[in-house]
Amino acid sequence: MSNICTEKKKAFLRGYRAAQYELKAAEEELEEYNTSILYPSTLYDKAPTKKGHKDDLSKYMGKLDDLKNECIKKRDTAIIKKHEIELCIDKLECVNQREVLKLRYLKWMGWERIIEEMPGYSDRQIYRLHGRALYNLEI
Repeated sequence: MSNICTEKKKAFLRGYRAAQYELKAAEEELEEYNTSILYPSTLYDKAPTKKGHKDDLSKYMGKLDDLKNECIKKRDTAIIKKHEIELCIDKLECVNQREVLKLRYLKWMGWERIIEEMPGYSDRQIYRLHGRALYNLEI
């Protein structure tokens, strides 16, 4: 198997993690914005002032709704991506190959932790198992 094919498979498998990072960033933006509305003194420029009009509050509530909707979209994207990856991994015949890919790409475990989670395998065996799993994975 070529390195290009392997890298494409790894990029596909890493898609869930990327989607989760995007979701986290959107949720943090929503939380920051929500805080700025509830506690205007924490972020000066984003919240309406007492001198503002009802229109200001409407704008902020509209923005808040937009941010909430963005979080929902990002959450849906992450769920769909995880499901796509699970379907591909579950097609592998070898249960140990499935396990190593799920631990690595869906639970984001490092190699040391995977080795702990799969007793009876040395680090070299885990790496080989991962390589075979990537080879057999169809995306």
